[in-house]
Formats: sequence, structure tokens, C-alpha cells
Amino acid sequence: MKKDSLKELIDSFSASEKRHFTIYSKGHVKGAENNYTLLFNAINSSKNNYSDELHLKLPKNYPFKNLHVEKNHLYNLLLKSLNDFHSNATSESTIDKINKHIELLLNKGLHNQCLTLIKKAKKIAFSTNAESQLIRTLELEQEIYNKLQDYKLLLESIEESRTLLRNLLNQYDYKNLAFEMNYKEITYRSTNKTEHLQQLQLIMKNELMQREELAKTYKAKMFLYQTKAMFFGIVNDELKSVFYFEQMMRLMEATTSIIKQQAIDYLLVFANVAMGKINLKNYKELVSDIHFIEKSPERFDIKKDKTFKANLFFFTKPYLLDIYTALGDQLNSKKTIQEIELNIDNYKNHVIRTAYLNTAKSIAMASFFLADFKKALKYMNLIFSDDLGKYSRGHIFNMIIHYELGNEQLLNSLINSTKRLLIQQDRLNKAEELMIEFFRKNH
Repeated sequence: MKKDSLKELIDSFSASEKRHFTIYSKGHVKGAENNYTLLFNAINSSKNNYSDELHLKLPKNYPFKNLHVEKNHLYNLLLKSLNDFHSNATSESTIDKINKHIELLLNKGLHNQCLTLIKKAKKIAFSTNAESQLIRTLELEQEIYNKLQDYKLLLESIEESRTLLRNLLNQYDYKNLAFEMNYKEITYRSTNKTEHLQQLQLIMKNELMQREELAKTYKAKMFLYQTKAMFFGIVNDELKSVFYFEQMMRLMEATTSIIKQQAIDYLLVFANVAMGKINLKNYKELVSDIHFIEKSPERFDIKKDKTFKANLFFFTKPYLLDIYTALGDQLNSKKTIQEIELNIDNYKNHVIRTAYLNTAKSIAMASFFLADFKKALKYMNLIFSDDLGKYSRGHIFNMIIHYELGNEQLLNSLINSTKRLLIQQDRLNKAEELMIEFFRKNH
């Protein structure tokens, strides 16, 4: 276990998850005020480098000699508590739980009760597109029919398994195409090179991409639209890219339970729509979309926990800021930056990294156009300090900020390192090369 993994895990807990752990630990560990609860409370109330604080916050009779062992036990107990808290959070976890109940009842010979639960699991799976979880359910069903010597139903169940596996194979074929395209998107980004385009077009010529009716499951259709959206994004056909990301959103919206269980995924798809519409300058339409997304908790009955609130905030406000920046609306830009900065510390541990980094990018761009170059640099540094920052397209922008700030000594090293990086990533186009030469001659 990494040094800070326990603190990192505890900090990721919502208030509800922390309350659940307090109750869970008392019910699963002897002693009302057990060592794990004491250690949890001490770490929870400590700063990131909490080791020195523990001796002050824990009682003197605490077994400090076994602290490493206690921390490992606490880590595992936290995971068990988290699993218990979210045991019915998704259809997949619900079906897994039902399968365990079926196994217990099967061992007791209560076959009719097993079949009732199997019927329930199937209903959940087919209504929420969680069919992949049924593989174990159908195996249990076949075991029951074999024991009951009902071979007609046994053969029907086997055929149902065969159909399910064929559909899942189809789903994985689409998934393979989607992630192959995703890999090429990261590798090529925006490209005009003939050899790159040929590789991308080869994926798009696959029969599965040509005939949408071949996608047999919800997830297969999602992978199909995702692949097409990424392809058109890479080749700079923003209009078609947005169209297919919107197809993904419509597909999710068609089943309310999908949105409720995959709310963050829904926001991620919307983020791609938003970026595309900004590039297309469809600002008025995007503002309407943002207001629509902001009402999603009410429309889809999504539980408003802190994680969802944080992600909803960071998947909407930065795009509003991008719109104000593009329109040169300084007043609303300043107000939106203030609103984001007011919430960023409270929400940052609950938002996914890509949304957090995108927010930093939006503030950096807006701050630059407001001539607040120090703030622009602050948020660009935040991006580059993250592992994903090396994939950022902001290296030239970062040089422009340093140029405006008059950081001549630093700019000289940035010129060389940026050029090396862009060559290494095969992203040094003519415009960027001219910018680098400009800085080289004028700093």
C-alpha cells in the first residue's frame, strides 16, 4: 500500500460514506470505540502529511507499535464498508448480490425460491442493459434444472446463454474498435498525415461501423457512436463529431435507470458535445444545453450527493466561462472565475481529473484575455503538474504567458523543451514552428 493511499481513500469518502463507516465498523469489529474508528477519525481530521499528528490525536494507550498493521486493516475495512454502502448502487452490483443469494438457497435445496430470484435478476438486467452479469445467473439456472431433471428448460437456458454470449462477443467487437480509435486519437490528435488517415479510415470501413443495425446491445451502440464521434473529431469534422456524441446522450436518456446509475458518464459525454459546440461557435445553443444539463438531477431523479454536485458544477461552469471568453464578455468572465474559485477547494477531491484539468484550462484562457497573466500561469502550472498535462495542447500558450510576464530566462529553456516535446509527440505543425521561432528571436 502506498504511503498516502489510506489518507487518499478517506478523503474520497462522501459525508454519507463516512457516517456509514462509523456505523459499519462498530457492527463488524468488537468494542464500541474500536481502534479502527479512532484511527479513522484521527486521519480524517488530519492534513495530508498526517503521521506526526497521529501521536497527538490518538490516545496514549493506542498500539502504535502495530500502527502499520492497523492502517492496513483499516484500509480493508473501509473497502468493505464502501462495498456494503454501494451494494445496491448499480444493476450489476444488485445482480451480483442476487446471485450470491441464489447460491445460498441452492445449497439448501430451495429450488423454487432460486427460480424466483433468477426471474428477478433477468428483469433487472434486461431493463437496465446489464446483461453481462447474467452469465453466472444462467449457470445457476441450468444447475437447478439439471437437479430437477427438467431437461427441456435446461436446454432453453443453455440456448439463452449462447445468445447472450454471442451478443456480448458483438459488444466486445465494438469495444475493441472504440478503444483502438481512442488509442489513435491520443497518438495522432488532430492529423492530416496520409498514413494516419488511412489507419483511421480502415477502422471506419469495418462492417460493424458501416452497418449500425449490427450493434446488438446498448453498450455496443454506445461504442459504435463513440468510435464515430472520435474519428470525426480527429479529422476535424466537428459537426459530425458532435452529432454522434449527442446520439450517445439520447441513447442514455432513453433509459432513466442508465442516467441514474451512470450520471458521471452522462456528464462526460456532454463535455464532448460542449467542446464541439464551442469549436463550432454554437454558443447560444450550448448555453441552452448547459441549462438543460443543470436540471438533470430533477429530470432523471439523480441522487444529489457531493460527488455528483461537484462534477455537475465542473462540467458546466467552465464551458460557460469558455463562452464568455470567446464573446469577450469580461464582466461575466470575472464573475464565473470567482464562482469557480469559491468552490474549487470544496469540490476538487470529488471531481474527476479530466474535468478538474479542463476547468484549470478554462480559467487560464479567460485570465489571459483579462490580462491577468499571473493567474493564467498559476492554472497552466496546475495542468502541467498532473501526469495528464504532458498531453496538453497548452505548451505554446504557456510560452505566450511567460513572454507576456517577461520571464526571459525561463522562456529560453521552454522554447527548447517545447520543441522537443512536440517533435516527440509528432505534433509540431508549421504554425507552432513559426511561433517557436518568433519567441527564439524576440525574447
